[in-house]
Amino acid sequence: MKKLIAILILSALIISLAACGGDSLGASSGISGDTNESEKTNESNGTNESSEINESGEAGADDSSESSDGDSYESSDDTQDNDSSIGDDISQGDSENSDVSGDDGEKTLEILKSRFPEKDAVGYKTFYTKESALNAWRCYTNPTYEITAIFDGSVTRFFDAIDGDYFHAEHGEWTIYCCNGFYNVEDKGEGMLLSFHFDKETGDFDHVEKVYHGHGTGFEYNYYSPITMKTYSYTGDEQGGVLYECEGLFICRNMTSSYDLADAYLNGEFDISKIQTSKFGLTKDGQIVIPFEYDNMAFFSSNWYENMPSDVGVVVAEKDGRFYYFSTNGTNLTPDGFDCGSEPCGDRAWVFEDGHGRIIRFY
Repeated sequence: MKKLIAILILSALIISLAACGGDSLGASSGISGDTNESEKTNESNGTNESSEINESGEAGADDSSESSDGDSYESSDDTQDNDSSIGDDISQGDSENSDVSGDDGEKTLEILKSRFPEKDAVGYKTFYTKESALNAWRCYTNPTYEITAIFDGSVTRFFDAIDGDYFHAEHGEWTIYCCNGFYNVEDKGEGMLLSFHFDKETGDFDHVEKVYHGHGTGFEYNYYSPITMKTYSYTGDEQGGVLYECEGLFICRNMTSSYDLADAYLNGEFDISKIQTSKFGLTKDGQIVIPFEYDNMAFFSSNWYENMPSDVGVVVAEKDGRFYYFSTNGTNLTPDGFDCGSEPCGDRAWVFEDGHGRIIRFY
């Protein structure tokens, strides 16, 4: 039953992730599905309708933040300047040129370059340990405000993704992130948004409110073609899309159909319905780095505003309900896996095993 719930949630997430983003933000991730952010928004303010639940799940005032008793370390100075937009979720990349014709006049594909950090992660340490137990079913991080939503089956609790501070709790499953908050999975990515607000002077958490928040739809899919041994990214909306050839590291799905999508696209005969895929993996310039064995895979590189940047390459991969963290060189850093794990945000991720939660920091 828990696995079925997880699959339904991920399906909702795949649909919803097409819904948020903006050119002023910077991120790079493959977010557990095949969707991209849309720029069309339609937002109106609402009143604060959120109920107050403390961290234990009881009605009342919010608990104070938990203190960190974890082990920390200094990040390496070997960093890469990442400034990609949140619209690059699935592609983890940045387009270099428009769809142009080659020297011989033939149509060619636009190149999409990876935004993964150049340095591969080599390990991790515990940065923060949660004192009280929490039965985590799903963990999702909103990179814009560095908030992690942790759902226990009935209540969603929200924590700081970087230092573990407790913010708020809300009945129901509010795990679909968008802009400065989270949707309930029942809204499927459009409807009432649980919006988080922070003090402009101090940066401290202030309050939450529920507001109507809706977006237009768009999509972005990454495919690995065994025919050409290349990775492609197709992005667009109901009016059509553009196919890119990917350069560098990309989270993608393996194509199982014998369909040459690049040739079809260049000849004006592209039909996305002819593409059949299997599971997720990681490729680099057409070489398979992580095999196509995973139900979902994700990565964030957050360094817009004052958010923590990613200076090491790491992805989270889900398989049979377990969550694993891989270096971008293909090494499984957590071979035993976890019951629940969030997408890496900066160089950190929330993980849970047998109710015990902690934030791990990659290096």
